[in-house]
Amino acid sequence: MSHASHGEGLGRIWGWMLFLSYVAVPSVEAESIVTYANNLYPHFVGHDGVLTATGFIACAVLVGILALLNLLAIRWLLAVNNTVTWWKIIVPALTAIVLIFAGASQIGPLWPHGTSVWTAAPKSYSSNGIFIALPAAGIVFSFLGFRTAIDLGGESANPGRNIPLAVIGAVVLSAIIYILLKIGFLNSLKPTECANGWGHL
Repeated sequence: MSHASHGEGLGRIWGWMLFLSYVAVPSVEAESIVTYANNLYPHFVGHDGVLTATGFIACAVLVGILALLNLLAIRWLLAVNNTVTWWKIIVPALTAIVLIFAGASQIGPLWPHGTSVWTAAPKSYSSNGIFIALPAAGIVFSFLGFRTAIDLGGESANPGRNIPLAVIGAVVLSAIIYILLKIGFLNSLKPTECANGWGHL
């Protein structure tokens, strides 16, 4: 598209940018899955935060599985994608709701001595934590849901209506779920748990 609208130079640059961004995603997703799995099977990631040989092999197998999923016919890929998408929406949304209700008894004046998580460790609040968490914690990947709508937009019956709806909907839904999750996590903490700062939770 950029080649058609702006010529060969921009088309080549944009093509390479897209290629590099797509190449990185499966390996990053595989590594994040293995890192999360390390909580249950602590042999994937070493104490230095680097993948062990077992973790590397597990990542390679996962990349292979992701590649096979992407080689499936478009109908099968859409079916798998729909199932995974609903899973990725339902699990975080339920987690947020459970955490919000679990921590409801601790909100505001119900906390002992009028303290709260919001004031428990005043010297540890910093906006640079946001910019560390977005790329490092994988949150940024949750906002990339619009890519599928754009990539598969040609398969839509009404792309003029469906693509903008899917792109904007993916970003808004991700934002709502993550804001609810953050509220749930914060409200489920006791002020004493973060009295020494967020780094010592």
